[in-house]
Amino acid sequence: MNEEGTDAESLVGLINQLIEPVPPEPVSLVPQTWGWVALAVLLAVLALWGLWRGHRRHVANAYRRAALAELG
Repeated sequence: MNEEGTDAESLVGLINQLIEPVPPEPVSLVPQTWGWVALAVLLAVLALWGLWRGHRRHVANAYRRAALAELG
């Protein structure tokens, strides 16, 4: 397979000739558009609203929990 006059290079020699690739620039994890900020604010508002409603429901049902405690 090798022609005469050409040196057969070993695998180790070829590996030693490898050049390290340039590492890519780090990817920023900060949202790039205002839409993501608006979505985060909307989700936070919805979460707070849900917690507030759950608390109101819990307080409104206090009499039921008290009645069940007396029965049980």
